[in-house]
Amino acid sequence: METREDNALSRRLWRKDKAGMTLEAGLVFPIFMLVVLSCLILIAGQSARLVWRGACLRTAEELGLLTAPLSVLELANVRNSLVNRLLRETAELAPAKETLLWSLEDCRDTLLSTPWLRRRVYWWCLQSAGARSPLLKLIGNPRLSVNVDKKANAIWLHSSYELVTPFGKRLMKERVAAACWQAAEEKVKPASEERKEEKQNIWHLDNFTRGQIFREEMGGNLPASYPVIARFAGGEARMIKSIDLNRPTWSSDRDLENFILRKADELADFAGTDEPWGSQKVLIREDEIMRRVLLLVIPGDAAEARKSFLNGAVRAACAARGVELQVRESGESRLSIETPEEDAAVAEEDAT
Repeated sequence: METREDNALSRRLWRKDKAGMTLEAGLVFPIFMLVVLSCLILIAGQSARLVWRGACLRTAEELGLLTAPLSVLELANVRNSLVNRLLRETAELAPAKETLLWSLEDCRDTLLSTPWLRRRVYWWCLQSAGARSPLLKLIGNPRLSVNVDKKANAIWLHSSYELVTPFGKRLMKERVAAACWQAAEEKVKPASEERKEEKQNIWHLDNFTRGQIFREEMGGNLPASYPVIARFAGGEARMIKSIDLNRPTWSSDRDLENFILRKADELADFAGTDEPWGSQKVLIREDEIMRRVLLLVIPGDAAEARKSFLNGAVRAACAARGVELQVRESGESRLSIETPEEDAAVAEEDAT
């Protein structure tokens, strides 16, 4: 009998405990779910905020790159002339010229770039979020503005938006900076100095390129592939060559003389072309050649002894072959690195 009563009592107590547990679960579970949901919303909101900030930073960097063409001197002059005109018409604002100029630029940048900024920020948000793009629904009513800090050479992108939080919508503000690229200011050199520098740099070019430049400067009027001569006019057949006397290759007077005399022999043996030559149909007959000139271009900073050698013994040897040697000085080579010794005929390619 007692056993039955104990069992009945146990069942009644178990039912009461079960009812109590059910009541406690019914009260605690919603609170627990609310806390979990709040945490998830908070985490999602912070993720959306990071995505938004990263998108703003990339947009600011793009905007910084776009400032380079806008900083070109010509465009800057047009912009400043418009502002100065406004200042002249409102003379009482002249003391605040610099402040007004910067304010106008900020307003201009913001008004002109806001539609583009909004599109770029959203685009970067989608690119960064990827599968998390639904997070962007937590951001609403975005506003963007631009501020250019010339002293720091930086561009600031300001943004404000409403972020959904577990406690309602909260106004958030972000500010990111990026380098403001400026167009390089090219220092204009005097024309005379620029021409002098070009002439000096000619000797640092390869032989073929240098030869073509001197060929044009010295009046070459025949195709580059025409044999032996570079110019023919008024009965004068002219060969144009260039030699850098500062190179170790030409340190020997004998090598220098042999090279020039070999070219003089080629010019002396030149008899023109019996038939029209090339696509330009160049026709030079031997009886039309009244004078043969070997024009030799050398650097102006060559040793005086080498110049005297050319104008003395070498010129006389050329004249004995019926060739007139003319020496022209152009630019300076100033070679500081010695080149390996080479055969003269290989080291100096023909200018033609």
